[in-house]
Amino acid sequence: MVGTESQLIVGMRVGRGLGSDAKWLAPLRAQARRYVVRKGRSARFWLSADAGFDGRDVEWTDVVPPIRRGGRLRAWSRVLRAELVERAKASGLYGQRWKVETVISVIKRKFGDGVRSRGLRLARREVLAKGVVYNLHRSFFVVVCVWCVR
Repeated sequence: MVGTESQLIVGMRVGRGLGSDAKWLAPLRAQARRYVVRKGRSARFWLSADAGFDGRDVEWTDVVPPIRRGGRLRAWSRVLRAELVERAKASGLYGQRWKVETVISVIKRKFGDGVRSRGLRLARREVLAKGVVYNLHRSFFVVVCVWCVR
């Protein structure tokens, strides 16, 4: 999960093999909630994800397109979410997802696209370390650019 303004990684989960991403939605939301600037008592934010995260954990503020099974949406909550996604696309909110793809591309170019560790535990550590190093790189780059402008 990437913050749209800072382009820093605010949440990360590492899985093994192919499968649905829906199980990671709630833990990623919990990780990202720590970085949300609070207005009053609430810490609401819009979470934008692709259809791979469609599942039971989707909240009403999540911009996640519903998977169409059989071509139609039958449940009213999925119909409302499809409408929300269409409005988010029209307003440009859903287009912010490209920043995540950009961060992934930068990580692959700077640190390599493969994981060299063989064991699952070490492979997860390696991926998390790449995320931490990317955040340090991004933070330093922003500080240097702000310093150069002044």
